[in-house]
Amino acid sequence: MPVHNELLNLRSLIESWNTELKNISSIEYEFVIVEDGSADGAKELIEELEKNFPIINLSSEKKRGYSQAVFDGIKASNEDYVLCTDIDNQIKVNSLFNLLNFCFMRIKIFTKFNVE
Repeated sequence: MPVHNELLNLRSLIESWNTELKNISSIEYEFVIVEDGSADGAKELIEELEKNFPIINLSSEKKRGYSQAVFDGIKASNEDYVLCTDIDNQIKVNSLFNLLNFCFMRIKIFTKFNVE
């Protein structure tokens, strides 16, 4: 997730996503945080959060810009699937799970339909 001067949103986003994701045993996850030259203390908060959460910290003194930050985050991920989200917490984790459950339900129905 690209971060630029998001000190006020960062902790709550990481904590809420981590709370939900750690309860799903079949999911391995990491937070790739691409800090992009923040001046509000976000960089220091990321260093603090790294001690308690699975975070890949891509902090930079120089501002890369949004597109490059997203690209760098995708490249740094160690997992098979990547979810790109902004730090403003607009995508709530429970909304994402509802969508995924719906998609998997549709895939199962479609697969069952094709098998019969």
